[in-house]
Amino acid sequence: MSWIKLWVENLESNAEPLEPGLYILATPIGNLEDISLRALRVLQQADWVAAEDTRSAQHLLRQYGLQQSMVSLHRDNEAQRIPRLLQALEDGQRVALVSEAGTPCISDPGYLTVQAAVEAGHPVIPVPGASAVTAALCAAGLPTHHFVFLGFLPHKRGKRRATLQTYQHLPATLVLYASPHNIEDVLDDLHEVVGNRQICIGRELTKKFEEFLRGTVSEVTTELQQRDKLRGEFVVMVDASSKTEVNLDAENVLAAQDSIATEEATEDPTMLSEKERILLEAKTLLESGGRPTKLAQKLARQFPSLSRRQAYQLLLQLSEGDEG
Repeated sequence: MSWIKLWVENLESNAEPLEPGLYILATPIGNLEDISLRALRVLQQADWVAAEDTRSAQHLLRQYGLQQSMVSLHRDNEAQRIPRLLQALEDGQRVALVSEAGTPCISDPGYLTVQAAVEAGHPVIPVPGASAVTAALCAAGLPTHHFVFLGFLPHKRGKRRATLQTYQHLPATLVLYASPHNIEDVLDDLHEVVGNRQICIGRELTKKFEEFLRGTVSEVTTELQQRDKLRGEFVVMVDASSKTEVNLDAENVLAAQDSIATEEATEDPTMLSEKERILLEAKTLLESGGRPTKLAQKLARQFPSLSRRQAYQLLLQLSEGDEG
């Protein structure tokens, strides 16, 4: 990075003075080389650097021989910092807003500050760069022409599942963040709500141990469960919904049963629809015995269009029908 340091040293004489305003500045998410020359110029000329984590910001500045006045701005103190930053903007100063890593305001603090600056009539200038969302998505191998970013899901399981249910049938790739502490719970909720779809998980992006895990929800879950300890932040990407939800109400179950009986008589099971194959496999599982919850897991793994909740309800319905 010596050539970049040399470039930074010549900024004062070569660069045009920076206009006053609030600069929303993206910083590296891991690899410190992932910073733009423009970002370095803004940092070099900024009167203030408003940083989510002042330690990580100072480390970045030191890497490039920069030393600027700094103020902390994180989720807990953002509202209190706004008057001070607005005054700096009013005085014609240049403020660079940076996250701990990545792009401010994207699942990071900054929205309130930007909103206040806009309402006060101050220029807000984006300085684009690294973002975990785009870094993961472009390498996932999933559709990228439509995607929905959900950020971090709620901590409580009920709210997480309710959030996923809102988006489960969208024809768009879902992108969300997860921590090492709740990644397995998030995957369990995904399997329950959206089914056993194809997913890709990005971990330790741009760092030495960068990794992508690809497969169905159950396959990736099994891979993670075999590891002693999970580290790093996770970007979870879920393939778009492309199938109509399987309708397994009572009337459809009876109709499918009749159809299966007809196909069994002709000994041509390849002619069965997915709904009928689900029903046939459910009956086979019931005959093998076992707890309904375990059987529902097995059934849902075999049919990505079926959630565990649907599988469990179907097994109960069939079981009650046999008793009748």
